[in-house]
Amino acid sequence: MVLKCIAHLPSLMIGVLDALYVGIFDPEFMDRYYDYLIEEARTDSSPDEFEASLQSLESQREMFANPFILGVVMFFTVFLIGVVVTVISAFMLQKK
Repeated sequence: MVLKCIAHLPSLMIGVLDALYVGIFDPEFMDRYYDYLIEEARTDSSPDEFEASLQSLESQREMFANPFILGVVMFFTVFLIGVVVTVISAFMLQKK
């Protein structure tokens, strides 16, 4: 029960808020973010590496264009961090 409260609720809230932010409040966020990533890749890599990273970014762009997918990814990211923190805390605080 404690694991649900510690890991599930914040994960759900972050996932929903992230999907709402990207889908409703700032729909151009992902375009600005990918433009930034492309410029970073252009300045930090050789032309061959840039083409490979550009293809990778374009495939990711198609997937993350959907706010629902972005919300699910954020949910699982926060959930996994919450589970790790909960397990570590449980071991540290267990009675011996």
